[in-house]
Amino acid sequence: MIYVEGRMIERLRVLLVEPEEKFKRLIKYILLTEYNDVHIVELDSLDQLDSVIEQNYFDLAISDVTAFSVLQGEIIQMLRKRLPLIPIIATYKEFDPLIKSLAILRGANTFLAKEKQSINSLPEI
Repeated sequence: MIYVEGRMIERLRVLLVEPEEKFKRLIKYILLTEYNDVHIVELDSLDQLDSVIEQNYFDLAISDVTAFSVLQGEIIQMLRKRLPLIPIIATYKEFDPLIKSLAILRGANTFLAKEKQSINSLPEI
């Protein structure tokens, strides 16, 4: 069993919004290694956002702060508006307190820098 925000679930359903292939593979590897039953849906373009959310149910969203947008954090705000009840993990290439604050203000529950020591803590979040 997996616990997300105090709820016990059998299958973790994750929306992954990650433009960098290297980090996309790493996040997927960690999730698939740590959890028995994970379903990951990748968002490849902003045009897909509404249809992907309408066609799936998610327990967790993981998104790069800069994905698909000119304004940093805009994707986080869009996800929060469409997925108001699930945890959102915002990611960024490095730890930056301003980017972290922006992500939290836009609706992320937590922030994860794409550094090895941070990415390895993903299962604990």
